[in-house]
Amino acid sequence: MTSRSPQDLAPLTSETLIEERVLSLIGRASHRQIWFLFVDRDSVQLPLLVPLDNHPLTPAKDDIPRVAGFLTQVADMAEAAGVVIVLERYGGARLTPSDLTWARLVHQAAAVASLGLRGILLSHATGVRWVAPDDYLVGGGGDLREEWR
Repeated sequence: MTSRSPQDLAPLTSETLIEERVLSLIGRASHRQIWFLFVDRDSVQLPLLVPLDNHPLTPAKDDIPRVAGFLTQVADMAEAAGVVIVLERYGGARLTPSDLTWARLVHQAAAVASLGLRGILLSHATGVRWVAPDDYLVGGGGDLREEWR
């Protein structure tokens, strides 16, 4: 984000507002990456939109502390209180096993980083959709570390 319009300064206080912002900033998928949109204590998006390119199709066990460390570092620098995470990949709107694994990982990484997770969305070939916790949290806790033991 280079300039901040009045719309950029509007707090992201609902799922609809978050989805509209993601659609306007990221839109339909063109390739595979993960986006991090940081918000302050008032839910206003900070002028920081960070893409993560070249991530593996399936995360590794040690990616949780790596992503958590990244989130902590950026949140501390930007004074962020929360994050919206967008999984971008070209393809249909249906969630894939890889999408669900990444959603579990970023969910846990945000928790380890003590950063409020405002939502996980999927940018796909025809638009944007929410990834609900019910979709990716398995067995109640959704602990990815347990999944890999």
